[in-house]
Amino acid sequence: MIARRALLALCLSVPASASAQGFSASRYLMPPSGEDLGLTERALVTPHLRVGAVVAGEYTHALATATGGPAIDHRVTVHAGATFGLFDRVQVGVVAPFVATQEIARNAVAPAVGDLRVDVRVRVAGFARGGSMRLALGASLLAPLGDRGAYAGDGSVGVVPRVLFEASNGRDFVFALNAGVALRPGWEHQMFARAGVTIPLASRVVVALEAALDARLTAPDAPGSVALETLAGVRHVSPRGLALGVAAGPRIIEGDATADVRAVASVGYAPQPPRDEEAPGDRDLDGVVDPDDRCPDEAAGARADPSAPGCPIRDRDHDGFRDEVDACPTQPPGDDPDPRRMGCPGDDRDHDGVRDDDDRCPLEPAGALPDPGARGCPLRDGDRDGVPDGDDVCPLEPAGRHPDGARRGCPLPDIDGDGILNERDACPEERGPASRDPATHGCPRVFVSGDRVVITQQPRFAVDRDVIAASSAPLLVEVAAVLEAHPELTRVEVRGHTDDAGDDARNLDLSQRRAASIRAWLVAHGVDAERITARGYGETQPLADNRTAAGRAVNRRVEFVVTARVSAGE
Repeated sequence: MIARRALLALCLSVPASASAQGFSASRYLMPPSGEDLGLTERALVTPHLRVGAVVAGEYTHALATATGGPAIDHRVTVHAGATFGLFDRVQVGVVAPFVATQEIARNAVAPAVGDLRVDVRVRVAGFARGGSMRLALGASLLAPLGDRGAYAGDGSVGVVPRVLFEASNGRDFVFALNAGVALRPGWEHQMFARAGVTIPLASRVVVALEAALDARLTAPDAPGSVALETLAGVRHVSPRGLALGVAAGPRIIEGDATADVRAVASVGYAPQPPRDEEAPGDRDLDGVVDPDDRCPDEAAGARADPSAPGCPIRDRDHDGFRDEVDACPTQPPGDDPDPRRMGCPGDDRDHDGVRDDDDRCPLEPAGALPDPGARGCPLRDGDRDGVPDGDDVCPLEPAGRHPDGARRGCPLPDIDGDGILNERDACPEERGPASRDPATHGCPRVFVSGDRVVITQQPRFAVDRDVIAASSAPLLVEVAAVLEAHPELTRVEVRGHTDDAGDDARNLDLSQRRAASIRAWLVAHGVDAERITARGYGETQPLADNRTAAGRAVNRRVEFVVTARVSAGE
């Protein structure tokens, strides 16, 4: 550490080179006016015979100096500036930086005075104020008054000429662009560009986004010759001229005189001209001032209307006839215009752009899909599936959501891929096994149809008892899953039925107990008890003849009947 400090002291005291003698380590040049942004200058000038002032505090962390210079861990610089306006065309300014505190190689070398900057800005194009595009030329003279030992001055006279451009809507939106060179004899020369944009946040409060690009002209291929920094912050200029700003940002490309973080806070006075002295604005930036512009929020464009200053020629169909004289303002006349109606095509009753003499369908417009084989006619598509009838293998059957790749315009013959063709599949979009019953052929074991939760198999019970056989559990799991997938079914009745064998009262009791067993099983496996009721009907509702064994087997059954439902939205 002692050796490092001794070396630093030697570098600061021996004038052997530019690096040893020191130089201005920071490339930041505070804009002299309170109406400027944090990095970027606007093309405005201070009003005639008015004085503006601004003071900014700048903080940098890990400021990198050029090759041979030490890194500056922390630096706080105060910039004080003032401007004076002449003829609303010229602005003269001065900026004096003062390094308040800094750490260089762990040794504080501050306070120190920086190089004084004398600035001139001349507006060469555009209105003085209001919404417009403006162009200005600027130049700064850097007077070598800074402390080179503190890396706050170059030790020689520098010149910074630049071009300033801005586009503004006269309110809160500003886009500014600066470009120039900094000629700094004794150290380095550099090109630079600054760009900034302001976005309205509240009345007279804007968010400012900026970027600064620097490229060293001396040894441009050396490390650190290109640098890019950014700033983002908030700015405010009151109607009386109070200018406040705060911004901070990181470096994007590390180069000489860049910092890991740079923060700037400023307060100043930016004289505002009285309302009655403000230059007329040009909100749409078309070169016609707002008082004379018949369309102040719409640019005149390349084809200005000579009868309405600042307005474009109204010609919606772009046929060269202004809308006010065009009998068909939204329809160009084409290659065969109608001589009787200015700006109109020839006779075309269906207004599809094809004259009646050539139109195969003169009373039917061709539409968005004209038929190439019948001029003036639309493509015929009887099933409205987007495939013209001439190419549609199934012209009366829409392809639907599952078109057949082998037959254009046709649906897949087996949508759910269960091996059962759609025309025979009772559930064409749900996979299921084949069944002798046409109502369930191709359907899963459990599905919803109308007011029923249909089961294609019956749960099994112990003989003459209400105990559910273990083999029926997979079937009931599917019933529970279907009920969960259909919450709109708010009430389902489990109905138990028997054949006519035995005592009527005993059959009624058995059917009730079996229905209750099914309900209890479903509730135990997650179905809301409020949704399920159970009721036995005994032998009172047979489906088949009880005189045969097959009929009695059909009549011994459990059914799930929907007794209440709501719409999907409810």
